[in-house]
Order: sequence, then structure tokens, then C-alpha cells
Amino acid sequence: MSTTYESTPNTNYSATNPSNPTSLYSPMQIAMGTFLGGFAAGSLLLAGNYYRMARKGEAMLAAIGGVLATLAMIGLAMTMPQTPGMLLGIVQSFAMLGIAKMTQGKQFQEHVEAGGEIAKGWKPVLISLGTGAIVFLLILAIT
Repeated sequence: MSTTYESTPNTNYSATNPSNPTSLYSPMQIAMGTFLGGFAAGSLLLAGNYYRMARKGEAMLAAIGGVLATLAMIGLAMTMPQTPGMLLGIVQSFAMLGIAKMTQGKQFQEHVEAGGEIAKGWKPVLISLGTGAIVFLLILAIT
């Protein structure tokens, strides 16, 4: 018995379609993911939402923006004599919360009001911790 999984985005996505099986990450999940894994993790969650909403171009821009923001934060952290890691995490989280609310807040709210699902809480945590670990290993490799 073979199982096939849909690997393409839901091209019929509509936030107001209550039968829509797509789950989205909330802006708060994106912010918490950013705290755990930096801009790279938050942007992956943001890009995941765009992909699920069949907005591939915006998904790619979110992913690229996350990589660039991560590189900028690494550069900033390397130039500071003592970088308070917790402070950088908080700043990134609030920045990503604002970005998520500004770019996807309305669509997310419409999705939930129409009966759409919110992504399970463990999934963004695992994505964020995994992304954070990869970024940490990259930092170790370049320093």
C-alpha cells in the first residue's frame, strides 16, 4: 500500500473557505520561533504560510529576507564586544512579530474566523530549534 503526499501548495486556498484543510502559523508562533531560532527560523515559518496560501513568490522573498537578516545579525553579534544573546533574541522576536502581523495578520485572522486551523504548537518549535542549531553550527564553522 503506497501513500502519496501532496507536495504542491493549495492553489485553491481561500481564507474564507471553511473546508480548507490548510493550517497556518500564527504571528505569535512566528515570533516565538524567531526567539528560539533567530530570523532564519521565523522567516521559514512566515514563508511556510505564504507557500500554503499559494503565494510562492512571497514565500521565496520571506526565505531570502530571513537569510539576509540572519547574516546581518551574525555580523552585528561578531562586531559587538559582548553580545547579550537574550536581548538579540527578544529584538528579533518583536521585529518578526511586527512583520508577521503587518504582512499576514489579516489573512491569518480571516483564516481562523472561517474555521481554518492553526498549526500545531510543537511543529514551529521543532522547526525553530532545528534552524537555530544549523545557524549555530554555521557560526562555529566561520569563527
